[in-house]
Amino acid sequence: MLLTQCASCARPISHTAPRCARCHTRYCGPTCQKEHWEGGGHSVLCKKIKRRGGAEQYHADKKCEEAIAVAAEACAKDTAGQTCYICTQAVHWKTKEGLVRMCACRGTSGFAHVSCLAEQAKILNDEAEANRLGDKAQIESWMRWQGCSLCEQQYVGVVRCALGWACWKTYANRNGQTQRHWKAMAQLAIGLKQAGLYNEAAPIYESLLAFQLQHPNLEENVYTTQSWLANCYMHLGRLEESLELNQKARDGCAKLYGPSSERTLQMIESMSTILVQLDRHAEAKSLLQTAIPVAVRNCRPNSDTLLLLRHVLAVAISGLPMGKSSRGGPPAGSLERRCADVREAERIIGDVVNKSRQLLGGAHKFTKMFENTASNIRNFLGICEMLKAQGYR
Repeated sequence: MLLTQCASCARPISHTAPRCARCHTRYCGPTCQKEHWEGGGHSVLCKKIKRRGGAEQYHADKKCEEAIAVAAEACAKDTAGQTCYICTQAVHWKTKEGLVRMCACRGTSGFAHVSCLAEQAKILNDEAEANRLGDKAQIESWMRWQGCSLCEQQYVGVVRCALGWACWKTYANRNGQTQRHWKAMAQLAIGLKQAGLYNEAAPIYESLLAFQLQHPNLEENVYTTQSWLANCYMHLGRLEESLELNQKARDGCAKLYGPSSERTLQMIESMSTILVQLDRHAEAKSLLQTAIPVAVRNCRPNSDTLLLLRHVLAVAISGLPMGKSSRGGPPAGSLERRCADVREAERIIGDVVNKSRQLLGGAHKFTKMFENTASNIRNFLGICEMLKAQGYR
């Protein structure tokens, strides 16, 4: 259930709150329901909402349509003159939507309508479910809700968000206890996060986490959801809550997979990022200096986890805030020591940038993030060296 606010006054409500008998729109009480019917326009919309499958489905349909429009507009320049590889049309015959891409396809490959991608994913998943195919086949079919079948890379940004809404639209009216229902919620939350809509993603992750904590067999999912929710909290400025959730996820992954597993190391990277944002650079540095040798021994050769760990270490050593070149001063100590620390940070981030270009490519979001950090650290080193040349100690 995504509609967790009274349709009239927007107060938080539970999934058992009073609802309209016809369309299932929920309210905090009879007073709000009466006001919404008489003066809020519900008397006009009620039958329409009912015909569309009820309040939850109506909301999903509307938000999906909006998200598809945003995605098509964002891709309009790149998709001009192209056709959908599924239906072979430039404009969708029914929805009239434009094309999208935002995967790793190149040239004329990979252009599609979100509605075509969604229909393809639905058919594959229905077949897997109806034929009771094994776990591998069901996982592969579910991947169509998030990844391109041609380049086999995940969609990103507003296209991932639109697919998330399409997935939720497809399974919104499934029984709330079914796996598809909750997996669709997760897809939507990931899509919202990909589009930078952290305030919308966080409540969905909170609902997912509450459900998963009630089911011991979903322990692995709990730690993943905790890390995703922590990331939302971080972007919303709720840093202490983010750190607490990351610590729980780190401890859970260490227990389930082992302290040297890549999943555990990923949680440590997230924790370190939060510590830096909280200006607790020394704690982040200590945590990373312990974790990085473990990552060197245990991570896959093509893993980006080690790059991310070393990236945060460079920031922690430099004393700069994450992703910024200003705010606060250099690390504590003599100017000579400050310059030495920032030079070490520059050496580390320079190596990270080079390896990221080789491993991920220059266009990858991580490479761009590393390059931005390298620029900030170089600028900061220039300031430190200038102060030193002027005789400051």
